[in-house]
Amino acid sequence: MQYQNFGVVGVTVGISLIGGVAQTCPAQDDVAPMSPNSGALHFELGGEWTSAYYFRGLLQEDNGFIFQNWLDLTVDAAEIDGSNLTANFGIWNSVHGETDTAGITDDFLEHIYETDLYAGLGLEVESWNFGVTYIVYTSPSDAFSTIGEIDLSAGYDDSDLWDNRFALNPSATLAIEVDDTGGSEDSYLELGVAPGLSQDFGETTIDFEFPVTVGLGVDDYYIDSGGDDELFGYLRAGADASMPLGVPERFGAWTLNAGVDLLFLGDAAKDVNNGDDFEVVGRLGVSLNY
Repeated sequence: MQYQNFGVVGVTVGISLIGGVAQTCPAQDDVAPMSPNSGALHFELGGEWTSAYYFRGLLQEDNGFIFQNWLDLTVDAAEIDGSNLTANFGIWNSVHGETDTAGITDDFLEHIYETDLYAGLGLEVESWNFGVTYIVYTSPSDAFSTIGEIDLSAGYDDSDLWDNRFALNPSATLAIEVDDTGGSEDSYLELGVAPGLSQDFGETTIDFEFPVTVGLGVDDYYIDSGGDDELFGYLRAGADASMPLGVPERFGAWTLNAGVDLLFLGDAAKDVNNGDDFEVVGRLGVSLNY
């Protein structure tokens, strides 16, 4: 697909939650405390306000109220010789106050810019995590055509290499469009690291994470205004913080999450961002893990 001022958008959350690999996903970047749930079924429910919505460096909305929410279910399917297999299902939404991109006039649906459904499998083998996810990107407001995508992800927990004092948590995600009703089927590659640390403040521990990701166009993913295929899409440097809210453990792990992203945009992303090649995006939300 070739992107215009608005177009296919979606989440990395589906990828990050599969097998525990870090992405970008609206929810995926938050560091949550351990869940009190010791069973085989786990869920995450959350929502956050964001000052702007960029998907893989491409501007979707930077005006008005933007609220993104998600529900994710993970099933611990099997444990074989120390390897863990999980199944993952979820939904993610982006609700916008502005309706300039809406293709319908329904007073309710015109505000639901995006609804994504995803399902996948994750495999944890020692320090490695692997995932495969199928995502369907839809727009109830008819702002863009439905897209089907397969994401392949891998991540490595390198904390043992640093005596558990530090970790880069490198990861990679290859996204392949397999069904694009509104354009060509393209591919995207994302590489990243997500170092983090925890700091005690009295009786409260705050988790910090500093993700850095680079988005690359593998197959006609980033096309500039001159029609040229660009390799570099964007670079994101972020800082995230997560603090427990003190809710009794039997009600799950509730956290307050905040973050800021610095986006450095390539030529194609700049063309759909009113010619600007740098943006700052802030986020604030709450999540529940159980």
